[in-house]
Amino acid sequence: MPVVGSSAYNTAGQITSLVRSLLNDSQGNLFTDTVLLPYANSAYRKTQRALGNAGGGGFIQDDVLLVVPAVAQVDTSLQVSITDATAPPNQLPTDLLVPVKIWERASGSSDDFVEMADLSQHGGLPSRAQGLTLSVWEWRADGIYFLGATQATQIRLRYLKAYPDFTDATSPVLVRNAQEALAYATAALAGTRHSKDAKEGQEVEEARKQRKQRKYAPTSNGATPRVPLPLLHQPLSPHFSQGVLMPITISPSPLNVDSSANNFVYAVATLAFSGNYPTGGDTMDFTTVADKLPSTQIVQAFAESQNGNSGYYVAIAGTALNNWKLKAFNGGGTEITAGAYPASVTSDVVQLAITARKLL
Repeated sequence: MPVVGSSAYNTAGQITSLVRSLLNDSQGNLFTDTVLLPYANSAYRKTQRALGNAGGGGFIQDDVLLVVPAVAQVDTSLQVSITDATAPPNQLPTDLLVPVKIWERASGSSDDFVEMADLSQHGGLPSRAQGLTLSVWEWRADGIYFLGATQATQIRLRYLKAYPDFTDATSPVLVRNAQEALAYATAALAGTRHSKDAKEGQEVEEARKQRKQRKYAPTSNGATPRVPLPLLHQPLSPHFSQGVLMPITISPSPLNVDSSANNFVYAVATLAFSGNYPTGGDTMDFTTVADKLPSTQIVQAFAESQNGNSGYYVAIAGTALNNWKLKAFNGGGTEITAGAYPASVTSDVVQLAITARKLL
């Protein structure tokens, strides 16, 4: 009868294969190992923490031998340490989470190891002169600290460790019989992220379609407008003056946009005027603020001077977001003259109160 090799440990590839089945992607068209391994590692680390908190013994590492060199002189202010930065081979183990116990003996001897006292939760190391032994230790700032000794000391370290992350499909899963726990946790993480990305993508595409529909919606007489020509080939508009198109600039602050109502969005925007004023009112194009004002219909708009200007302004509803107008009047009630905006307007502080129908 043939002998079949066996192992108590699964591989990362077995985990990701089960994840793909759970996510209905057994062929790996979307959830490849490259995509899944970061989520699998997150699930792996979380499982280790849960097992460690429950007292699992698989994370205990023992009998690691390190040497603490002798101090050069006796001094109560001196302390020595073993950290990640200590010169090899006496640096902290790379998989160490926290030390549990430490024993000591004179370096190079065959004496029995003697357990040292852990003062980490007992006020830390005292201030005293060094002797032949270390006797006490403290774990702080990711290092093991000692008072030091007048002779080189070998320590035996027992510590809690973390398993290394998966690097590819052949990486061993060092938690026994954990394939279902890891696979379900990985599938939850990957599936949630993918669903969120897909939803965001759908929202972006839907917004793009809505903008396109608004741009090419039939006009009031039922005719479908032509696709706009590139800017250099567009005919001059009535607002074109000295080669520059100058509609009114609408600037709503995100802090002044309120979308909390069920059906409407309320906003306050500042208006800026430049170029020439045409008789009958200058254009206000609300499509320029579509990123701040989520709406396809402006219900009403009111413009007011904020610095006591004697003139006033009247908003004229358009048939679309991009063809509203704003008429400007002198204090006596006459419309300002067509041509370059007067200083009374360009220096004015004009705010526009907007009520728009909310996108539902």
